[in-house]
Amino acid sequence: MKFRILVLTLLVTTTILVTQCTKENVDNQNTNELITTISGNLKDEFNENVSNATLSINGVNVNTNSDGNFVFNKIKISKNAVIIAKKDGYFDNYKTLQITKGANHFVQLGIFKKVETQNFSATKGGAVGISNQLSVEFQPNSIVYENGNNYDGIVNVDMKFLNPSKNSNLIPGSNLGIDANQKEVVLKSYGLAGVELRGVNNEKLQIKTGEKAKLKIAISTKSTAPSSVKLSYFDAKSGYWKEEGTATKEGNYFVGSVGHFSYWNCVQQFELININGVIKDNSDIPVLSKIEVIDPIDSVLFAYGYTEQDGTFEGKLPKNMQVSLIINHLSTCNYSKYGTTVGPYSQDTDLGILKTNIDTKLLKISGTVKDCNNSVLKGALVHLILGNSIYVYDKQVVTDDNGSYSFDFPNCNGYNYKVVSIDNINNKVSQIIPLTVNKGIIQKDITVCENLDMVEINGIIQSENGSLLNGTKINLTNLNDTIPIQSTFSNNGKFSFFVNKNIPLKLRMYQYTNCGQVEFSKEIGPFTQNTNIGIVTVVFPSNNQLFVHGILTDCNGAVVTNGVVRYTTNNFTKYTFSDNNGAYALNIDNCQNDTYNLTAFDEQNNKFSNSFTISGVGDITKNFNVCNTSDEYLQIQSGDPILDNTIFQNIYVTDSLNYLIIYASENTKNENVSFSMKALIDNNTGSAVKLNFFDPKISINNLGNNVSLNTINLQAFPVSLGDYYIGNFTINGVTNNYTNKSMNLTGNFKIKKKN
Repeated sequence: MKFRILVLTLLVTTTILVTQCTKENVDNQNTNELITTISGNLKDEFNENVSNATLSINGVNVNTNSDGNFVFNKIKISKNAVIIAKKDGYFDNYKTLQITKGANHFVQLGIFKKVETQNFSATKGGAVGISNQLSVEFQPNSIVYENGNNYDGIVNVDMKFLNPSKNSNLIPGSNLGIDANQKEVVLKSYGLAGVELRGVNNEKLQIKTGEKAKLKIAISTKSTAPSSVKLSYFDAKSGYWKEEGTATKEGNYFVGSVGHFSYWNCVQQFELININGVIKDNSDIPVLSKIEVIDPIDSVLFAYGYTEQDGTFEGKLPKNMQVSLIINHLSTCNYSKYGTTVGPYSQDTDLGILKTNIDTKLLKISGTVKDCNNSVLKGALVHLILGNSIYVYDKQVVTDDNGSYSFDFPNCNGYNYKVVSIDNINNKVSQIIPLTVNKGIIQKDITVCENLDMVEINGIIQSENGSLLNGTKINLTNLNDTIPIQSTFSNNGKFSFFVNKNIPLKLRMYQYTNCGQVEFSKEIGPFTQNTNIGIVTVVFPSNNQLFVHGILTDCNGAVVTNGVVRYTTNNFTKYTFSDNNGAYALNIDNCQNDTYNLTAFDEQNNKFSNSFTISGVGDITKNFNVCNTSDEYLQIQSGDPILDNTIFQNIYVTDSLNYLIIYASENTKNENVSFSMKALIDNNTGSAVKLNFFDPKISINNLGNNVSLNTINLQAFPVSLGDYYIGNFTINGVTNNYTNKSMNLTGNFKIKKKN
């Protein structure tokens, strides 16, 4: 794949409403098609492999295996193709490929989870965001369904802020954009985020035509950021970022208005030139490499991309600008980087050979397979054996029409290598041939002429629901041994092994859970001939699963919507919530057979249930009558619905010789709210010298300057355990950082002395 310099963008990932661009010579340049193979890897923002995700190109779908790997084999694509990555619970993401030759290409993609969910009323409007990173402000009655009809319910907003220099794989598309004059440009960004709008039934939503939403995005590199930048959105059809508006620097943020939600960038635009070259290692061997393009002035990552397997790359750079290239060989045994500076260039430039000082320890093994009559063997299997065991086939290839084979990978562990070839059609096998590694290049021809004392077994694996398992790792062991003699990955459910005759075996597959590794296994063999073992249904044990579910009802028997169920062990406290039917459900991996204490809350009516204790595993139905009145409370009046009329689920007070500290926290469906105050005790009345109010999600943390107006007044001060602190408080001039609006808070409390 071509080295694509992927610009780092102010990205707002939302419900995708693609706006078509009128630049015909750009949008229609994808008419040239070719046949190619594209392989790659999908990772999340924590650099963890993402399994069971769906990737698609032009309607062709593949799934990632357990290691996050995928392959589009001999796919017909346009010159400018877009890969789409999808998985439940994640934002859709895109990668634009520009391919000019039908070879094997590598690409690494990123995808990020929906973890920041907030909401607002469509009729009232409101502001949502992530503290110090991202905010979006919506006008009243500005939300519609995708078909344009008005939406007047609660709008759920999924958000994710990304630092472009740290999350380059997550950036959609490429580094290329279309400016207001319909000219192709190279882009540079100053921040990324993801936002998606959904209705209460998970339907996709958009902004009404003619309305605007205000975006406020933290600037990743503040010292060199310009006073204004261009706003661009990603067109998934063309694979380009398209200019639409501007954003202005306000403090540490870029602020602008948008009329629809798709992927958004806050970017600088540059004229471009084309570059190409070859990356080689310290031994003058071309290798697959990742290339990052850095602005040397502010160290901002312009973009990144990958070479072809032969080390060649093509890309686009800003015209008349010097940039730094950071090269990381993907086949190196140790993580290391090589940096060099290129440019400035005023025209298209061939960089020639860029030789690094990195030793990749690359091992290339190739040769030709022939039969007893010295004729080349097409379709023969060639196994590369690692270590001393004659059974361990770590890698496998099939010879081409000319009988040729090749292995190409890093020789990091210094294995002893052997090769063996099998002609399954004629039931012949070669000798097991030891290899002598010398400077990483081995040429070894193989003659397949001995009678085969091995057989092929094959089959299909599926899940409990009958779906074929793709990319699942299957280990084959001797019957009473857990050490694999062979391993393979299923391909659309199919798998095969070559095994020695007359040996009892076991298929083993593993799944990693919160309770550790669980195993599925099946005994097979011994075999005296080639055998299809048929369908294997894979069922992993779930003995550690505790499933608790039920209904919350109030004092009148009506269901409690948006109620809270708190479940606690000695190690943690967590929450779940009832739906519009009053139903809740908990799935707990009870690995240590812990005991859980459950309590339900009806915050709207300030009620709670009796507690319920469970342990063990299995399916438990527990309904809660939420009808008790709390003898403790801390309530706030502010005008903010997130804070007002709140029954806090965790409240405590500590007092010392001079100070009183009140702390409360709760979990709601959309917020984690915490509240703390510290006050000087003065004759049991409490005159505040410092008050702190904090909440990392809604970002209300700035007190007014006039501390004397911020007070805690105590009407009752406990003498003994079980007595109550009773009082009220006033906090003036608190600032909501999302809206920059000042608020005055009042409240009252009754809290039992517990220590």
